[in-house]
Amino acid sequence: MLFDGKQTEFQSEVHKIIWAMGRRIVPFEISTAEITDSELLEGLRQVYDFTVELFSDMYVNPDKYELTTKNIGFFHEHLFKLLKQNKVKEANEWVAEKTSKYPLFLKYFAMCVEASQRRPQNSLAYVMYCDFRIFNKRINLKIDDLARALPDREAAIILGMHNYLLQLGAKPYPRVSYVNIQYECKKNYFATMLIGNSTPLGVYVSLGKKDDDEQYKFIIAEIEKLANKEELLEFLARSIKCCTYCCTSARDKSCGKAKWADFFGERRLLCGFELKVPNKGKIIDARDIELLKLILDLRIKAIDLLS
Repeated sequence: MLFDGKQTEFQSEVHKIIWAMGRRIVPFEISTAEITDSELLEGLRQVYDFTVELFSDMYVNPDKYELTTKNIGFFHEHLFKLLKQNKVKEANEWVAEKTSKYPLFLKYFAMCVEASQRRPQNSLAYVMYCDFRIFNKRINLKIDDLARALPDREAAIILGMHNYLLQLGAKPYPRVSYVNIQYECKKNYFATMLIGNSTPLGVYVSLGKKDDDEQYKFIIAEIEKLANKEELLEFLARSIKCCTYCCTSARDKSCGKAKWADFFGERRLLCGFELKVPNKGKIIDARDIELLKLILDLRIKAIDLLS
């Protein structure tokens, strides 16, 4: 199988991104489980088969398509744009250049584009990844839709973290995309799991409210009592985000939302009191998960006592 979840090494970043996008294509039996119209199924099968064939050929022959890390979705993106602008002639010409093997492709691709407009948040992604659940009355992306695009090892991690978050009483926000899922617990933002086409799985854990350092201070005080506080200190020091979305370091000018906070005797300009694991260029490991779970336990304790 070309897009095999066991694969972990790639010839180039281009290959890695094509692989990740190919993994996101929703299996036909899943995306059409509620569709009974035989004519619609036949047309959607051609859209699906063409898409799988295209991504497979791009992976094997990237030079043929002059691919870079930024233009891998070129075919679907361009056709999506043409159909949204009702440029039917140009769309026909674009498709004719690429495929004659699937005569129903354009008609049903256009139907997918139209159906996707009722759900603008993920509209292009629904079409690009053949998520034909857009024809259902409802479509709710789940954790499995994120895990599907990951190597098996990282898929197991994200599913395990998801189940742990649920055990703690957290629940996903309703607006899930193909690249991230956010959680709240007792009306507090709690955590995010994020995946990218070329980046490792990232887990973000909140240590407190964005505009209130009370929970953060409580968690730090609790860590000071633990036998492995030195390990946790080192973990936090490399993972905590300084002034999230506002500044890149404590030397930068604050947007006004950041707070100076004591970080084990050192002053840091923090915004959101959030951890990001792993560090750039690293992959998340088993010990990272254990430490994150410990910190999540402390955050629950802080929420219960201080909210």
